[in-house]
Amino acid sequence: MKQVLLWLLGVGAVIVIALRFDFAEMWVVVSTIHPAVVVGLLLLQTATLAFSAFQIYALLRQSAPTLRFTRIYPLFLAGHFVESVTPSLKFGGEAVKVYLFRRVSGLSYAQVTGAVVAGKYISLVPFLVIAGAVLVYGALGRSIPLVVYAGAAAVGLGLAAVYAGARWLQRQEVDSTDRLGSSLLGRGRVFLQRALEELPSLAESPLSRPLFGLAALVWVLYPIKVWLVAQALNLPIDMASVALATYSAYVVGLVPVFPGSLGTYEFSMAFLLNRFGLNPSEALAVTLTARFVTFWFPLVLSGVATVPLLAEFRKRKVME
Repeated sequence: MKQVLLWLLGVGAVIVIALRFDFAEMWVVVSTIHPAVVVGLLLLQTATLAFSAFQIYALLRQSAPTLRFTRIYPLFLAGHFVESVTPSLKFGGEAVKVYLFRRVSGLSYAQVTGAVVAGKYISLVPFLVIAGAVLVYGALGRSIPLVVYAGAAAVGLGLAAVYAGARWLQRQEVDSTDRLGSSLLGRGRVFLQRALEELPSLAESPLSRPLFGLAALVWVLYPIKVWLVAQALNLPIDMASVALATYSAYVVGLVPVFPGSLGTYEFSMAFLLNRFGLNPSEALAVTLTARFVTFWFPLVLSGVATVPLLAEFRKRKVME
């Protein structure tokens, strides 16, 4: 119920933002885009999702050579769906991915968790490097609101807390006289230790370099897609401004307020594009069109992929 309420609040925030701007004028701008451009952007976004899924597939395949990408891709989409509807600093779908990948790979939970954590590490590091460089550029040469840097600080603290919590749990000693504590804390500690033991071999393997490059490509494509939207709408804005707005909006959106960064991303993006030269209606047109390509389309696609999976696993549970 809480997740549904947060989702509705997030959607409501987007609607309020659209109404605060001139929605009718914004729609006039959006209606100028050619359908073929939209199709091309959706195909590019589909390829981006496939690149992200391939990262975790390649990591899992090191321990499960017979694993097929066609089996992993829909499971990745299911995890992506959960991540998109959960306000959780981009970690909401990881538990779902671990469970689903474990069911089809035959690997242990520790092995799968190690691969998923390594995949998240490989994905986040290029983003943090690229976004950090862009924000430094913004601090030196452009006027960026302090809220963006506050969001970056909050994300940094959140990631530091996740790391510190994992290390703390790993170091805890189990009190053998406490049966309940020994069962829960002990199993958690042993499980985490085994998962962390898998992480270095995965993240530092020869395969990691091309995967880091692929992850960097995924993140570089995001502002390019926004810029392509602006060009398709015949709006005069340079690539540097689009990149600065895109990564700033993603940083603010990582703060876990609403599912899928709904509201926070749209407001930040439209505000910055307006600040960089577009009028409010143009800024909102670019924001919502790009958001349709990079968020709503993947959400629908992953939702469609999740439905048959739920039916399949429910059937297996009944048979078991």
